[in-house]
Amino acid sequence: MEAPTACTKCKIDSDFPFLKNANCVGCTAAIPNCRTCTQADQFTDITCDACTASFTGVTCETDCGAGMKQFNGTFCQSVSCEFSVPCGGNGACKTTSGNSTCECKPGYNGRNCENLETCEVQNCQTCVQGDAKKCKVCAPNYQLTSYKHCELKQSCVVENCLTCVWNNPNRCQGCAQDYDLTAAGSCEIAQICKVKDCQTCVMGNENQCEICYKSLDPLTNCTDCKFGLFLSQNVCKSCGEGCGRCTSANKCISCADGSIPVKGKCSVQTAQIGAGGIAGIVIAILAVLLLVTLVVILIRRRKSTAVRAKLPDGGLLEGHNGSQVAVVD
Repeated sequence: MEAPTACTKCKIDSDFPFLKNANCVGCTAAIPNCRTCTQADQFTDITCDACTASFTGVTCETDCGAGMKQFNGTFCQSVSCEFSVPCGGNGACKTTSGNSTCECKPGYNGRNCENLETCEVQNCQTCVQGDAKKCKVCAPNYQLTSYKHCELKQSCVVENCLTCVWNNPNRCQGCAQDYDLTAAGSCEIAQICKVKDCQTCVMGNENQCEICYKSLDPLTNCTDCKFGLFLSQNVCKSCGEGCGRCTSANKCISCADGSIPVKGKCSVQTAQIGAGGIAGIVIAILAVLLLVTLVVILIRRRKSTAVRAKLPDGGLLEGHNGSQVAVVD
C-alpha cells in the first residue's frame, strides 16, 4: 500500500500548480467555483481572482441564484438591467421593484461607481476594500509586505535569478530561462534531457527521467518529498520502516535514527536469547563448577602430602597396643 502523497512544492506550469494540504491541485479543487487562482509561493494561501459564471464572493461562496448573473467576477447583477455596461463597468447593476442600483467593486464609489477611491498607501495600485491604509496590489517594481505596505523590490544576488525569496536576496525563487532552480535556492544551467515530456533528467543521464512535466493525477505532481519519502514518477512513496532517506523502497541510504543501513534496510533489533544462547550459558556454568571442584581437590591433596611429610615412617603412627595407624585426610 502506497504512502499518502506529501508534496512540499508543485510544478507551476502544470495542470496542478497549487499546493494545498501537501497535495498538488488545480484551481477548482483548491477553491470550488473559482475560475482563476493565484498563489505567490508554497507558504501563502491560494486566492481566487475570478469566479465561474454564476458565483461570486472572496472564495466564490455565493450563488447568484435565479434571475441573477455574475458581473465583473465580483458581483451578482439582475439580468433585467438595460445597459450593456451598467455602473460604468465598475460595479453591478441590481433592479428592485423597478429601480436600478449599483453595487461598486473594490476601489470605486458613487451612484454609478464613477468615483475612484483614494489609497493612502504609497506606491500602491489598489487598496483593500474599505481600508485606504492597506494595500492589495502594489505598483510595478514594488512588492507587498506582511503589513500590507509596498516596498521597492529587493535586489537579488543569486546569479541567473529573476526573483529571490522575500527578504532573502541569497535564495532564488524563480530562475532565468535555460536555468533550473536547485533545492539550495541557486540557479544552475538546465540539463539537456532527451526523454519525451520530461522536465528534469537524472544527473549525468540524459536518457533517464527524474521529474515529468505532466501528470494525469492531481495528487501525483510532486517535485520534492518530505523526510522518509522518495519521489517515484512524481509520486511521493514511503522509504520503509525506520528509513529517513532512500532512492527506492528497497534502497535506504540513511536511517531515521542516524544509524547506517544494512543491505539497504533499517530495522529495529530486539534482544532475544534463543536455544543456542541458553545452551551456551549452561555449558559455561558447568565449566566453572568443574574448574572450582578441581581446584578444591588439588588444594586438599597438597595439604595431605604436607602433613605426611612431617610425620615419621611416611605418616604412620604407633597405637597404644603397638599397632601402626596411617594418617589420612
